Parts: sequence; C-alpha cells; structure tokens
Amino acid sequence: MNTLRASAAGAGLLGGALASYVGYASRASFGAHVLLVALGVALVADSAVCLFGWRTAFAGSAALSALLVAVAIAAWGSSLSAAQSATVAVASASVLLALLAFRSSSSIPEQANPMNLPVFG
Repeated sequence: MNTLRASAAGAGLLGGALASYVGYASRASFGAHVLLVALGVALVADSAVCLFGWRTAFAGSAALSALLVAVAIAAWGSSLSAAQSATVAVASASVLLALLAFRSSSSIPEQANPMNLPVFG
C-alpha cells in the first residue's frame, strides 16, 4: 500500500470517528443526529476495509464522506462550532484523498517488473 492510500484510509478513519462523536454530542434534530452517527460509523468501517488496499472501497469512502459533508452542512447550518468545522474539513479532505487513492494505480510498470529480465542464450 502506498502512502496516498494509507493517508486516505487514515483520513477516512479520523473523519468517521470525529463525525460519530460530534454527531452524537451535537444538538441537531433527532433524524440528522442519528444519520450523522450512522454515516460516521459506516465511514469508519469502510476506511478500515481501505487499509487492506481494496481499490473499490476508496470509491465508497469518497461517496460516504461527500454524503457526510452534505448532511453535516444541512443539519448544522451556517453557525458551526470548532468541532463541527473540523468534522466538515476532515470529511472534505477525506473525499479528495479517497478519490485520488481510487484513481492511483497499484501495479508496477512493465519496465520495472522483475519478470521482465533479458534472456541470454
């Protein structure tokens, strides 16, 4: 696993944990409160799967993070506390990192492949 994928998984773990905590502690409406906690837990689970290097899990992590940002902004409105602002910022960074990790290739180029050695006859 390269550093981009590891940092995307770490940002997802941090964003999900922070969203779960802040969603639980916030005074948002009951539906938004439960939805934020559920999205945070789902993001933590998906980011844990991302640590295994499955490429498609990064697409799910990006989608969950984007949904988390949208629900957080809709639930909290324009007056954000410091913890809520940090949640939105980390989740936004998680969207970007997960998309970049999804697009990155994990295969080695053909010139660097150790099986591509010259044959001496």
